[in-house]
Amino acid sequence: MFPAQAVLRCNRSLDELSHCRDLYPELVTRENLIKQARIDALEQQALQRATYGTPTPVFDKRGNQTGEITKYSDHLSSFMLKGLRPEVYNPDQKLSLHTNQPFTVVVRDLVNEAKTNA
Repeated sequence: MFPAQAVLRCNRSLDELSHCRDLYPELVTRENLIKQARIDALEQQALQRATYGTPTPVFDKRGNQTGEITKYSDHLSSFMLKGLRPEVYNPDQKLSLHTNQPFTVVVRDLVNEAKTNA
């Protein structure tokens, strides 16, 4: 449960939570530790799903489970790589040149080139 949820559950106001944070700085420290632990657990779960996948049941036409397959999250892997190494995996990264000289940028449309060559 998040601190704000706990306060509301006890019929207290968020102003009281803010006041408690001012009175007891160790409360903020504990909240931050709890928050970091939750983030670490979530990150570990995301890494597990991206690396080892999640089992997904397979059913036949009659609805009987016939087995299971492992699904990997390529999107999650991509998202994590962009966060861990943005200089390599972030396509939205801005190009920065430290020069006053003119330059030319060539942009290729690889999708349309592949369709044309197919």
